[in-house]
Amino acid sequence: MNTAIVNRLRLRLARGGDGALAARVFASGIAAVLIKIAAAGLSYAMFIVVARLVTPNEYGKFAFGFNLAIVLAAVAGLGATTAILRFWPEYAVKGQMALARGALNAGAKWTLVASAALGGTVALLAPFASRFGLTGGAMHLVMAGLFIPGIALSEYASAALRAKGITFWSLAPRDVFWRGGVPLLAGIAAWRGFALDAASALFLAAGLLLAITALQTVYALRVFGPAEETATDWPLWRRASGSMWGAAILFALVQQFDVVIAGLFLPAAETGAYFAAQKTAALLTLMLVAGNLVGAPLISSHYHNRDLHGLQRLCSYLALGIAVPTAIGFVVVVLAGQHLLSLFDGAFVSAYPVLLVLGAAATFDALAGPTSYFLQMSGRESLYLKIMAVTYAGVLLLQLLLAPALGAIGIAIPTAIGVIAWNAIAVWKLRQQTGVDPSVFGFFVKPSPQNN
Repeated sequence: MNTAIVNRLRLRLARGGDGALAARVFASGIAAVLIKIAAAGLSYAMFIVVARLVTPNEYGKFAFGFNLAIVLAAVAGLGATTAILRFWPEYAVKGQMALARGALNAGAKWTLVASAALGGTVALLAPFASRFGLTGGAMHLVMAGLFIPGIALSEYASAALRAKGITFWSLAPRDVFWRGGVPLLAGIAAWRGFALDAASALFLAAGLLLAITALQTVYALRVFGPAEETATDWPLWRRASGSMWGAAILFALVQQFDVVIAGLFLPAAETGAYFAAQKTAALLTLMLVAGNLVGAPLISSHYHNRDLHGLQRLCSYLALGIAVPTAIGFVVVVLAGQHLLSLFDGAFVSAYPVLLVLGAAATFDALAGPTSYFLQMSGRESLYLKIMAVTYAGVLLLQLLLAPALGAIGIAIPTAIGVIAWNAIAVWKLRQQTGVDPSVFGFFVKPSPQNN
């Protein structure tokens, strides 16, 4: 968001009596936004460097393994990442530190055991699974299996530190150090004459992430202190984690699984081109991520204080701050998209139509504003999960039907339809139930609460 809009939003919140909350949120929120901006640039550089150091076919295998590992890491997470963000602060506020430590320990154990088991299973089944996916061996699938524990454990370590109120060391290890370290190590390997392929690139990424996460875990152990008395509340934890787990899996599927679908239906080089288009379009989601990081606690505060007029103003300014730079970014993508794709590989320019479709969807996502966080911060987690589930089921069905006939564009179009449908339904439901419109069109809405 640009500085003028941020400052104006902060002043309005201060006048409304939320100055202290705004100060706390913006202090940590802006730090998180800066890290996310750095992460976006480093991530894009990482994928470009890897693409430049491997063949288009190997890059397609790398893309398939990378996104498959992200999706399966969400499955292995068992909802623990979201659960600790809820339970540690809740128990700490209530002075129930034994339960807080119990939740922390249980989540760590669940994540470690589940991710190691799932990762090992993928590695063992790789020779069989490769017959139905990308050709040319199974080593990239083996390395994807080894990648799963690193991703799942890094997500949990980050969430635990965020729950403790620590911003920099929760985000920077993965978002900055890892994303910056992978292209550096890949470049050094190439300089030393080592020929990278999909398997070695995934091994490098997985090994570095595990090493960084181990150091982050050592830091977390110091922050949380020595293990003391713990208590458990398994019925509550299982019940709450279930819906959180489902939402995490669906989010990962929506964000990443189209590349896996591409790997099942398209040649490896075309999968690599689709991956390049996806990662380029993902740059347009940066402002939405930033707006959500800053706005989520404020949305919760206004909603639960029943200040719907203040909430409408907040959402309107957030949506404007998200939508304007995103729309400008989409114009840049339209004009320079082919050049951006050529940074990966000259042959990937063929994915320009895919980039336009995915970029248009990301822009619509920005125009809709902070819909997902509004639903979750206002206690509508089950509605959020239902909308996501129904929408993604339709997306997956369309992709399976269209991909064999239309190729990459047959995967991108359902993805875009899903983003548009999900946001349209979410905005409609929020307007119907709260009287607040979180989209850019909220400027023309006067809240009239109905079912709060």
